[in-house]
Amino acid sequence: MPSSFNHWLDSNLPNALHLLGILVAALVLNRLLRAVTNLVIKQASAPGRSAATARTADAHAGGVLYGAGSKVVWAWLC
Repeated sequence: MPSSFNHWLDSNLPNALHLLGILVAALVLNRLLRAVTNLVIKQASAPGRSAATARTADAHAGGVLYGAGSKVVWAWLC
């Protein structure tokens, strides 16, 4: 006769593993999104702009792009 803990574990383990998989996938996609965002921002900086203006604009654009993409990833997976 199985114990109540074994029954609970058998019924809930697949759900827990599914949720863990979703969490890991979202974290990996967020890391990839951050890397792609940094590459896009570095390539977009024009040599004719002043360094301070370029850094400010790039930081803002990168933050907006990453924030929007991150929300899409989390909404899509969760």
